[in-house]
Amino acid sequence: MRRPLVLLTAAPAALAALTAVVLAASPAAAARGCAPRADEVRFDDGRLLVERSERAVDPQTVRERWWSCWRPTGRRTLLTDRRHAAAADDVGLLAVRHGRVVVLAGGGRLDAYDGRDGAHTARVPVLGVVRELAVTAEGRVAALQDEGAAVRALYGGDATKGCLLDAGRPTGRRDAPFGGLAVRGERVTWFRDGVALAQDLTRLRCTG
Repeated sequence: MRRPLVLLTAAPAALAALTAVVLAASPAAAARGCAPRADEVRFDDGRLLVERSERAVDPQTVRERWWSCWRPTGRRTLLTDRRHAAAADDVGLLAVRHGRVVVLAGGGRLDAYDGRDGAHTARVPVLGVVRELAVTAEGRVAALQDEGAAVRALYGGDATKGCLLDAGRPTGRRDAPFGGLAVRGERVTWFRDGVALAQDLTRLRCTG
């Protein structure tokens, strides 16, 4: 005996809810979620949007905030929210690497974030003028800085710590420059006194 065919029909409200979910997950809807909202757009390559806003808290203090928005998913995240003296210690966008790692500088440090979800991936101190910057695919950072005319220092950092990796004169023996930062995987390499050196940034050992 054949069984009768039963047709199941979804209620209109359920269909509307399902349609809304599908639309929200579509690329067009995700892109609309990354429409600029803050005071200033500091970076926009069609996939990653980086924005900044600043508001006065009182006559001496401002509140500065930075956001990223990843258009493939429409995810918008607050990267940093800082209060500082007006016209001092402003945060700046130093670089965007690998199309998604946002490096901000200000307040005596560099901070790196994954622009897709806002994850904080690295922090290193800034004690001088940054001459070279290296950023790994995982967002770890190495920054070569001039701390005065006679001292050049290399710092490396991950999400939990920043370390002094090396230091010396900007130009060493036989006029060999201290620099040439490069990234290989999660390792950073450089030259000092004509010698090639390297540090695995996943194995930082901070002593100071």
